[in-house]
Amino acid sequence: MQIHFKKGSDGPDVLHCMRDDGTQTWAPLQPTFGPMHDLGHFVVETALGLRGGFYGLLARGFDLSSFEEREARSRIEEEGLLAETLVMALQYELAGFAEPEAYLASVAAACRGLSIAAPELAPGVVEHMRDRFRELWARWEALPPGGRLTLVFEPERRPD
Repeated sequence: MQIHFKKGSDGPDVLHCMRDDGTQTWAPLQPTFGPMHDLGHFVVETALGLRGGFYGLLARGFDLSSFEEREARSRIEEEGLLAETLVMALQYELAGFAEPEAYLASVAAACRGLSIAAPELAPGVVEHMRDRFRELWARWEALPPGGRLTLVFEPERRPD
């Protein structure tokens, strides 16, 4: 699936996903964090090989607008909840709201609150996610208005 982050020129930033079967979904990005949250999902889900998170659901046919619907959100399985937990902790850290040393403890606490198992993440994996996010964020920031950042999410590919 191709993922396009388009920087708004005279309107909002937009997330557009083109599935491998040719179908697509798009929506304006939330103004609070812009593309930060959705870039975080890409980083976490590709780094850990998660296929039940945000992009995995989109690749399987979820529409972006369905994430706003309570009924659709209730169908998100444990892996999707885990992805959201990992992304939120990474987002808060990289936005300066939390210290890097607190990442794993924050994830563990959130997982306990959701009654899901906390992942065992090697320090190298967490650092890889931070580095990859910073790289993608720098690419986004360098885009001119109207510019586009394109990424590829391959649901069948596992991380190396």
